[in-house]
Amino acid sequence: MAKKTKKKTKKRLRPRRHRPSLSQGPLDLALCMIVKDEEAMLSACLESVRDLVTEMVVVDTGSRDRTPAIAREAGARVVEFPWCDDFAAARNAALPHLTASWILMLDADERLAPGAGEPIRRAIAGGQVDCGFLPLLDADSLDASPEDVLSGGSLLGDPSLLPRLFRNVDDFAWEGVVHESMGTWLERGPKRCARVDAPLIHYGNVPEYRGEKSKSDRNLRLLKKAVADQPGDPTLHGYLARELIRQGTLEAADQTINEGWEAAQKAYSLETPSHRPAVVQLASLRAFRALARGDYDVTIDCEESLSRWGVRHPNLSGMKGMALHRLACASPEGQRPGLLAAAAQALGECLGMADEMFTDEVMPGITRWVGASEMGAVALLLGEAVLALEAFEAALGSAPGHRDALFGRAEALLEIGRASDALSALEPLLPEGGADEWALGATICTAMSRLEDAKLFAKKAASIGPVGVDHPYRRIRYSS
Repeated sequence: MAKKTKKKTKKRLRPRRHRPSLSQGPLDLALCMIVKDEEAMLSACLESVRDLVTEMVVVDTGSRDRTPAIAREAGARVVEFPWCDDFAAARNAALPHLTASWILMLDADERLAPGAGEPIRRAIAGGQVDCGFLPLLDADSLDASPEDVLSGGSLLGDPSLLPRLFRNVDDFAWEGVVHESMGTWLERGPKRCARVDAPLIHYGNVPEYRGEKSKSDRNLRLLKKAVADQPGDPTLHGYLARELIRQGTLEAADQTINEGWEAAQKAYSLETPSHRPAVVQLASLRAFRALARGDYDVTIDCEESLSRWGVRHPNLSGMKGMALHRLACASPEGQRPGLLAAAAQALGECLGMADEMFTDEVMPGITRWVGASEMGAVALLLGEAVLALEAFEAALGSAPGHRDALFGRAEALLEIGRASDALSALEPLLPEGGADEWALGATICTAMSRLEDAKLFAKKAASIGPVGVDHPYRRIRYSS
C-alpha cells in the first residue's frame, strides 16, 4: 500500500490550461535541462531565459563542481539523477517535476538569443503548435557574442532546425541513449509542428571545447554498447556510423552502415511493423559514402528505398539528384537527357522542401545553395541557360560567396549571349582559380573573338591540370 502511494506522488501533473498573452513577463513555460560539471557555462544559459520561464528544472547527473549550487542560486529546482549511460532517462527524470504547460529544452552550452522570447510567446499564445522547431547556430569561439553569431561573423557552419519547444502532455518523453529525441511521441497521433524563429546560440561545437569535454569519445562508447545490446536497431547504427566518420574510422563506419541497412530492410519488410525505426540518418550516410566512392546506384537506392517505406527527406532527394547528374556525365551521350531530367526532378523535390521541418538533421545547404547550384549545372547540360541562371542566382542569394554558384553564373551568362558580363563575373575567381576557371575564360574569350586571349587562357588551364576533376559536367563542356 505504501508503495502504491509513493508511485502516485510521482505521477506527472496534467498541464494547466492556460492561454498566455503577448505581454511581457514569464510564460507558463519550463526550462528543462541535464547537466554535469557545467559551472563555466550554466549561469549564462539560465540568465538567457530567466525572464521568460516560470520554472527551471535542472537534472544533475553527478557534478563535482559548483554546477548544482549555481543552478539553485539562479532559482532552479535541481533534481539529482545518478548517471546511467542513458541521456533520455536523464532528461525524462525532469518530467515529473514540471508543472508548466510548455517545455523549453536547452543544454548548458546554449543561450537563447536576444529577442528570441517574443517568437516563443507568439507560438505559445497562438495555441496551434505542439512542437516548435528552433534554429540552432554554432559559435566559432567561446568568446563570440550572440550578436556576432547571429550576424554570421562568428558562425561556425550552417544553422540547423531542431525540435526544442514542446507542449507538456502526459505521454511526452524522450528516447535514445545518445542524441535523445521524441520521434515516437511525434509519430503517436497527429502533432502540429511549426518553425519558431527564436535562435539558440550553441557554444558546444567550438573545437577546443568539444575536445575538452571528450563528447565524441563518450558518444562512441555509449553507442557501441547500445548497438551491441540492440543489433537490430538501424537508428542506433546511424548514430554510431556518424561518430565513426567524425573520428575518421571510415572502414568501421561503412561496416556499421551496411549492418544497419540490413536491419532497416528487415524492419520495413514486416507487413505490420510494431515500430517504424528512424532511418534517415543511416540512409543519408549510406548515400553520402556511396556518392563519394562513385557508387551512384547505391545512392539512388537509398532514396528509392525510403520512398517505398513512406519516408521523404531532402538529404535523400538531393543526393539522388547529384548521383543521377554524375551518372549522366559518365554515360554515353544518348543516355544523358533522361538521366539529367531525372536529376532535375529529384533536385526540384529537394529544393521544394526548403521550408519544411524534419526531426532528422538536414545536410548544410542541400535545400538552398548546394542544391540550387547542382540544379543550375543540370540545367546547363539540358540547354536551359535561363533556368540555370535563375538557379545560380538563387544559390548566391543564400550563400553570396559560394564558388560553384559564382562559376555557374558566369557560365549561364555566356550561354544566354552575355559574354562580356560572363567575363566580368568570372574575373574575381581567376586569382585562385584552377583549370576549370581558366578553361571557361578561354571559352568566353573565344565567344568574344578575343582569340589571342583565348589561347593564353587555354594555355594556363592546361598548365594547371585536367578540367572537371571535381565537377564532371565541366569535362563535357570545356575539355576541348
